[in-house]
Order: sequence, then C-alpha cells, then structure tokens
Amino acid sequence: REEDEDMRTAIIRAEISRFIDAHYGEDISMQDAAAALRYSDAYFCKLFKQCFKVNFSAYLNEYRVNKARQLILDPRLSLKDIGAAVGYSDANYFTSVFKRLTGQTPSEYRVAAAEKAADEARQKALHVAALRTSGLMDVSLRPMRFDTDDLRARGYTDKGRRYIANW
Repeated sequence: REEDEDMRTAIIRAEISRFIDAHYGEDISMQDAAAALRYSDAYFCKLFKQCFKVNFSAYLNEYRVNKARQLILDPRLSLKDIGAAVGYSDANYFTSVFKRLTGQTPSEYRVAAAEKAADEARQKALHVAALRTSGLMDVSLRPMRFDTDDLRARGYTDKGRRYIANW
C-alpha cells in the first residue's frame, strides 16, 4: 500500500514537473496548472504541497530563477529578455524575486559569475604554467607520458595526478 502511494506520488510529481518545464516561461498560475492537469484547485494545491513540500508559486519562482541563472551566464542576452523568457513580464518584479531568492540582483549575479569564470581561467592558466615548468607538459599543451612513480617522486599528490591525467 505504501509502495503504491509512493509510486502514485512519483507519477503525479513527474506530471506536474513536465507541465512546469513546458510552461514556466508563460504567465501561469496554480489554477492554470490544476485545470491543465484536470484536478480541482483545492486537490491540486494539496497534491502539489505533498509532492514538492512547498506551494506552487514558491516552487515556480525558484524554478524560474534557476533557469534565469543559467541564461544570465550568456552576456549576449539582456536581463530584461531573460526575465521575460522565464515568465516575468515585469523586469522590476523579476529583479525583486531574483534578489529575494539569491541575495543578488540579476546584474550583480552576472558580474559575480563573470568574475568567477575569469578566476577559473586564471587558475587554469597557472596550472598549465606550473605543468610546463615542471616538465610534465610540453609546450604544445599535449600531455606527456609519465608513470605514477615518477609523479610521486616529484611530490605530486593524488589530487594533482587526477588533474594531470584529465589533460
């Protein structure tokens, strides 16, 4: 009986998730979702809370902001267009919801993400320079063949060995 209930909940959760994934960019409400999935508003509200542990609007806002976070990484897209693409026709409301959920405005998030990407690129460049200097990588950036004993003799840890092996 409990397994049947878990299976039923998983099916309903998947059905609701598919609906939200297909329509999050539109102006949708809990009532729209309930009607589309053929539930009464009250029953859908209860089911949704049971499946997702939050109410519909909280879940939808979180979902939209997570989609917006992905889009913000593309500097070619305007923040206003991103807000509209994830279902917020009012740019100020988008900014307000985004800041409430992330602690940063979309602009601040974009700047921080760009700085993080630049830092990661600098770190990678430093690793490449260290590998070149150590003789573990030739100038053309192709990995050189080496054995683990050679690495251990040079003082490299397991973490370093995994990193080098990924080149």
